[in-house]
Amino acid sequence: MTTSRRNGARGLHGRPGIPQRQALLIARVPSMLCAHGIAVGDCEAPGCPIWLGSPYGTRPWTTGWALSRYSGAALHDTRMGSLVHGAKYGKTPLSERRALADEIAGRMMGFIAEEYELSGLPFTECVAPPSHQGKPFELAQYLCEEVSVGFGLDNSSGILHEAVPVRSMKEIPDAAERLALLNRAITVDPPTTSKRPIGFLIVDDVFETGATATAICTVLRTRFPGSEFHVLTAARRF
Repeated sequence: MTTSRRNGARGLHGRPGIPQRQALLIARVPSMLCAHGIAVGDCEAPGCPIWLGSPYGTRPWTTGWALSRYSGAALHDTRMGSLVHGAKYGKTPLSERRALADEIAGRMMGFIAEEYELSGLPFTECVAPPSHQGKPFELAQYLCEEVSVGFGLDNSSGILHEAVPVRSMKEIPDAAERLALLNRAITVDPPTTSKRPIGFLIVDDVFETGATATAICTVLRTRFPGSEFHVLTAARRF
């Protein structure tokens, strides 16, 4: 991957005026050269960020990133994969799952600060996918709220709904079938104001086939045709 595939200048975390919680959460995040001395997105090592190109031949988002890889198998997981698994599926107390989610959110905000912030954030809204199943702790929704607060974005997740119930995506291995199902299911509320968002940041915990992000881009574009769409997930499943 070349630099031209990444839309966004390198920003500065720790700049003057950065919100205290955001600064605390992103303090542990490294510079945009990975641990192997390679530009982020160019390195294929398991723990390094991954450029999410178009999974269907035409990219519906302007930029897309996963911070690391996720296997779902403890012996093969990265640090980020372990964080996601523990926060999303863990049986530990809610406070411990939130602590894991806070580390994920911190890494996400550090990445946003480095990748986008210097040239101006290309999004004013943050959204997470609507939940397929009611859970006591929704990791994607939690991450979206943390990122929204950290960067002063509007959390617009509430405008997305599932018009029909959708079973777990893990039960649907085929990417095209997932996309068709989600395109039918996900709806968006009509705008209540004349506000035209610059762009949307779609935040999720795991990127697998890209069907969820693609369906969200599609439905939001019907209401906000002039907006850009960007995707950031904690991990990409492999």
